[in-house]
Amino acid sequence: MIEISIVETSAARADALRPAWRPDLVPGVATAVLLRAIAKGTAYQLVSVGVVGVDNTTPLFTAPVTAATGSYGVAAQYTAETEATDPGIVFVNAFDLPVARIDEFIGHWHTRAGLMSRAPGFRDNRLHRAIDPDVRFPLINIAHWDGEQAWHAAGANPEFQQRLSTAPGYAVAHPALYTVVAEFPAGR
Repeated sequence: MIEISIVETSAARADALRPAWRPDLVPGVATAVLLRAIAKGTAYQLVSVGVVGVDNTTPLFTAPVTAATGSYGVAAQYTAETEATDPGIVFVNAFDLPVARIDEFIGHWHTRAGLMSRAPGFRDNRLHRAIDPDVRFPLINIAHWDGEQAWHAAGANPEFQQRLSTAPGYAVAHPALYTVVAEFPAGR
């Protein structure tokens, strides 16, 4: 099971919260990463992603945080055929949409994700679906890219822009680019 926490905080508070991210204190956590937004103006400055052996919706922080936290399974994925040699960047897009329209939305997501998966610099992409339908973000997309330039170039593709313009209006996207700032276990 995958536990994801999308943390709403300021850039200054995100720096203060980083030492409070303690997956080692939460039972059942096998691996985890903490992501920090690249842009200081992003509302969701931190994202915590952990692989847990038990149903756990407790954020991996010892300090109080405002977070949308849930347990997720992988609904769809794309993977590049090349191996990465550096950490690259992480694109996270949390979707707020009606639960009754999730399956419909996943079809739309595939048309855009399939196109992005063929772009230079693409590494992998997983769409995570919440196990509990009452979470804040029922779908969270996490994709890895070689760097910001590759991601921006793929997003500027006219075919992608055309497909994006036909995205369903019932889904509100919260996209941002992140870097890995901490891992558990360390150095994995």
